[in-house]
Amino acid sequence: MPAFLNAKTVLNSFVPISRFNKGEAKKIISEVQDDGVKFIISDNAPECVMLSLDQYKNLLEEIEDLELAATALEREYRNTEKKYIPFDQVLAEAGITQADLDSVDETEIEFE
Repeated sequence: MPAFLNAKTVLNSFVPISRFNKGEAKKIISEVQDDGVKFIISDNAPECVMLSLDQYKNLLEEIEDLELAATALEREYRNTEKKYIPFDQVLAEAGITQADLDSVDETEIEFE
C-alpha cells in the first residue's frame, strides 16, 4: 500500500463536497498538493479521490512496474516450460521405446 494511504492520512483527508460549493476549490487543491490525497464525500459517502500530480505519477509508475514484472514472470514461466522436456516424452514423440535404445550398439566417435 502506498505510504500516503495510511490510516491517519485517510482519516484526515475527507473533504465534504460542500467545501467546493462554498468556493474552496483552490484551497482544497493546495491541501492535496501538501498532503498528496483527499477523499471527496457527499451525503457521508465517498464520491472520488483527488491525488497530487506526484502521487498520480507514482501510482502510474507502480502499475507499469507491476505489469513489467508480470510480463517477465510469464515469459520466464513459458521459457522454463519449453526448455525442459522429459526424456520419456521425447522418446514417445519420436516413436522410440527404451527397448529400442537398449538394443542399439554403442558407437564410438573419434575426433581428429
